[in-house]
Amino acid sequence: MPVPVEPNKKQKAVYAKMAKTNGAAFDKAFARHMVVDHKEGIAEYTKAASLKNEPAASYASSTLPTLHKHLETAQTLVKVTQR
Repeated sequence: MPVPVEPNKKQKAVYAKMAKTNGAAFDKAFARHMVVDHKEGIAEYTKAASLKNEPAASYASSTLPTLHKHLETAQTLVKVTQR
């Protein structure tokens, strides 16, 4: 599997948008992005975990609890930055 050598188009757009913010606005945008990003990751890992007889399935299954914990943390961060 080839390893990316630079961010993709979507990642570059997120970076460009966030680079224009600072302070509390950056904190809010970053927290919201982390929630979206973790939800996308969990969906991908859940799909990979369901594959039978694939080496990646075991890794994905063992990683999902950590991703869920990170999502919970990001969701808490969103609540804190909304104040």
